[in-house]
Amino acid sequence: MASKWNQSRCAVACKFCLKVQDTLPVHLKRTCRRFATAEEIDSLVKEGRERMRTILRKLSVVKFEDLQFNTADPREFFTRFLEERGCYIQGKPLYFGTSTMLTTENEIERTTDNDEEVDEDIRGALKRKRKDGEDEERDREREHSKKEQREREQQERERREREEENEQENRPRYRILACSSSNILDDVDLRRRMEESGLYKKHPVESRIFDDFRRFLTENLQVPNCKQEVSNVSRFMYFMDPKEPSLNFVRNIEKRNQFIAKLFSVGNTHSTVFSYLKSLKKFMRYQIFSTDLVYNNPKLYQDCERFHRATGEYKKDLKKSISRNIARKM
Repeated sequence: MASKWNQSRCAVACKFCLKVQDTLPVHLKRTCRRFATAEEIDSLVKEGRERMRTILRKLSVVKFEDLQFNTADPREFFTRFLEERGCYIQGKPLYFGTSTMLTTENEIERTTDNDEEVDEDIRGALKRKRKDGEDEERDREREHSKKEQREREQQERERREREEENEQENRPRYRILACSSSNILDDVDLRRRMEESGLYKKHPVESRIFDDFRRFLTENLQVPNCKQEVSNVSRFMYFMDPKEPSLNFVRNIEKRNQFIAKLFSVGNTHSTVFSYLKSLKKFMRYQIFSTDLVYNNPKLYQDCERFHRATGEYKKDLKKSISRNIARKM
């Protein structure tokens, strides 16, 4: 249902572009009078509203005898007839004369000088519009260049991370695990603990947010089997919000820490926790560098960047902690 404000709002014609605008002040500020002062905008709006009232008074009821014309060209008569009653004529040739056109109660006649002034205003508006278009194109090029730079930096970070991970994986098995083999739970008992703690619960992986991520992994990164990575992200997002999968979890880093602590508490190894963190970071990189999130929701994009950096720092700290524990056991 339309609001009372919408119902009572009166459309007003813009004398520069000769188009009827639902919100003339906004239109003038954004398009035809971008560099005008607030006082100038108010004056133009008052003028436009007075003109619409003039049209209402002079065209709501017209005498039949006033429609009798005695000029050779009917269009010339009706052009003058409408302009005298406050109407604009769009696309009017220059050779047509301009009749009196009431805009306020005190304005009796619109002279040729007025026409030239309006024409000059229109030309100025068109020039500004072209300039604005050029500025927008340059802004898009700069934004595209920045995005490419971010992607190159991210690729370099990923390369360094892969080297670090390969270095960890090439160490002897006993040096990767931070706990002794006697304390490692067997797979059956671990699955039971995970089930009891609710860590196996996850959102449907057919949801769009996971389907897009899966398609990115298989088509763009050429990952043949990404089921585990998608499941890891789905379980994490269920823990963060059981109702629905969304990116709102990036604003709750403390709960992310609770999820990791819970993984450790049921007996998961560091390599398993690293697997969750790796999947989560890959999901965040996808959202930051391979979607239009930066344009669609800049605030959420910034929150995703902060969450991604925080998770990366946590992963580094965890690696250092594991290395220190290994060094003490040697």
